[in-house]
Amino acid sequence: MSDVVLLRKLTEKSTLKFGMYDNVPIYNLLDLKKYSYLRWVYYNSSNITFLDSILEEIGITEEYYIDKPGKNTELGIELNDIKKSKMPFKDKQHIKKVIRCSKIHKKMSATVTNNIKYSKGSLQARNHGK
Repeated sequence: MSDVVLLRKLTEKSTLKFGMYDNVPIYNLLDLKKYSYLRWVYYNSSNITFLDSILEEIGITEEYYIDKPGKNTELGIELNDIKKSKMPFKDKQHIKKVIRCSKIHKKMSATVTNNIKYSKGSLQARNHGK
């Protein structure tokens, strides 16, 4: 018989062994409110599921459960769209503002670094603490 794991049922102390949150416990992701990422993992990883309490916390109700092992990316996209549409208007505006500010910051930092003159005298003054 082979030692292949067919299904991992993750608890709050479990860690994902892949992705952008490699070796981060699930309870940290829940504290950071990374619900959309955890939903993505549930719907796009065929051999990973969570305890029912975690599924409820990240917004997956029984009607959105899928048979595991298996995946259903379309249902995950549908649920994320529903969750985004229920987001308060104030939060949506905040997200847009953060995105807009980050784009402006990137443009400004690019122009600032392009305008710095790296002459011999300026670098020497910088090294001497002036």
